[in-house]
Amino acid sequence: MDIPKLKDRRPPERKIFPNFTVLITVASVIVSVVKWMGYNDYAVYNRTTLFVGQIWRLWTCHLDHFTLRQFFTGVIPFVIAGTIIEKKKFPFFISLYFVSATFISAVVFFFYHNVQYYSGLSGVTMATVVFLCLHSFKEESSWRWLYVMILLGTLTIIGLELAHGQSFAAMENEPHFLVPSVHLTGVLSAVFVFFVFKKRV
Repeated sequence: MDIPKLKDRRPPERKIFPNFTVLITVASVIVSVVKWMGYNDYAVYNRTTLFVGQIWRLWTCHLDHFTLRQFFTGVIPFVIAGTIIEKKKFPFFISLYFVSATFISAVVFFFYHNVQYYSGLSGVTMATVVFLCLHSFKEESSWRWLYVMILLGTLTIIGLELAHGQSFAAMENEPHFLVPSVHLTGVLSAVFVFFVFKKRV
């Protein structure tokens, strides 16, 4: 006698939309375009205005970009890595953004007194890429080696930047060691959030 197969009554798995990644990306587009159109820039890191109370710039400066090249090299990798993180439901992504943004701005403020203006998402992007790689190492997947290569490539790029004193996408008159230090801070932020925050789970 054939036994009828029971239908799987479990609800279909809900698709995850990368809300936070899209939010940061859209905000970066808006803030950067407003800047390029020549309007007053209330987002960029401006050391002088920080001393008169405009402390929001410590966080909004990461959404601002001086050039299209700076925008694309910072935002596109962020979109890819951030989307994967949210799709895989890796925890503390939002915390990572604010921790890395805070640490990076603190490094610029305390160690680069001669830097009047700073902007760009690349440091936070470095944090996001490394954070993704660290989480992916725990998964039993054939993709693990890809993340190993990405992490090694990221660390190699930062090492070469530190040795050279400038980023590979250096802008004109970029202060020596500024961007390599920002990228290194992003990596250390990812390590901090990954190992410290996961203890709370």
